[in-house]
Amino acid sequence: VSTSTASKIHKTCSKLAKSAAEAPDIPFPQELKDYKAKSLQITGQKATWHRPTNLRELLEITKNHPKAKLVVGNTEVGIEVRFKFLNYPRLVSPTNIPELNELALSKDSVSIGAAASLTSIREYLTGLCDS
Repeated sequence: VSTSTASKIHKTCSKLAKSAAEAPDIPFPQELKDYKAKSLQITGQKATWHRPTNLRELLEITKNHPKAKLVVGNTEVGIEVRFKFLNYPRLVSPTNIPELNELALSKDSVSIGAAASLTSIREYLTGLCDS
């Protein structure tokens, strides 16, 4: 790891340590940790929701529905639908695709998958601080 990357990681670790000390320790249920998601397609009156579990499925959905909206976290889509009155007849949640949740450290950077949750990012960076 380069000196500048190490310095950035150290600064981030200091911030994480402070916020972690202030957060309550609530254990996550083991049953949910062990849960293996299955691909889903749910069709409603106004929209169809897809949840692929691998890149092949995601590419197939986006090939067949090029205007599908990818949703990770849903904050922006909620604002767009509720306040901007936009319509998304096809929504795709790639959050259960392992490759899009990967977190990795290289010599010069930390790579964060596009669907990685803020919690997993925090845990990963905290782990870097501890090692």
